[in-house]
Amino acid sequence: MHQSGNGTVRIFSARACTEPLEKGAKLFEEQTAVQIEIKEEGVPSQGWYAKQAFAFLATGFVALVVYFILKRYIRAETNLKPALTRMLGVLVTLIVIICMGYMMYYEFNKWRVFASMGWQ
Repeated sequence: MHQSGNGTVRIFSARACTEPLEKGAKLFEEQTAVQIEIKEEGVPSQGWYAKQAFAFLATGFVALVVYFILKRYIRAETNLKPALTRMLGVLVTLIVIICMGYMMYYEFNKWRVFASMGWQ
């Protein structure tokens, strides 16, 4: 939900929720001078959650492939130093955070969330 400077409140809603929201918005508009604008366009849906699940599964698959490749070339007796292990953990965590952050930015930009908030 976002309130613009002109007294309009914008609500982003999925199609299934639009009808009850429109009824409530009409009652609210009658009691106040605030206009409600309900937008369905570009709202996240179950498809977006499926994309996230696919991204996590793909990440897990890539991690397994890398694990098996490294396992083949590194002997079991090799001792990894704790500093190297921590560095690899931090690096992988940062890569996942950066990739997920970019995915969120891309989707929010596609939904025009930033533009509706006046950030673009």
